[in-house]
Amino acid sequence: MIELSDILTLDRTVYSAIVHSKKKALEYIAETFCLSIPTLNAHDIFDGLVQRERLGSTAIGHGVAIPHCRLEATTQAYGCFVLLKEGIDFDAEDHQQVDMLFSLIVPMEAHEEHLEFLATLARLFREETFRRQLYQATSRDELYQRLIGK
Repeated sequence: MIELSDILTLDRTVYSAIVHSKKKALEYIAETFCLSIPTLNAHDIFDGLVQRERLGSTAIGHGVAIPHCRLEATTQAYGCFVLLKEGIDFDAEDHQQVDMLFSLIVPMEAHEEHLEFLATLARLFREETFRRQLYQATSRDELYQRLIGK
């Protein structure tokens, strides 16, 4: 079973971010990845996330989106979680604004791992109790601890 602590770090956990559009959210995520993983390129990440969104929104409902992509430049999976101060339009099927984004980057050839991570994230974020716990966090540290289950 995949654990969020395998791919998510405190420095890629953002509490109460302010962005006003889907595009800005994806840019913010790309920049956040690069702050802690300097070998990655924010432009490449942003392009990968945008290309995936063009196939259809990664919003899964209940205010959650899981923007993700595969990258040539990485050999392992990385996660980034952003809790927004206010929701944004993310073209969700349930028409709810999104304020929780868990972004995932995986190596280009990691097909099985990619699908396993996405399934785990979707299952976790569909749980109302889990989402409520995240909303109740009052700091980045607390948010991270709740995400990784400690």
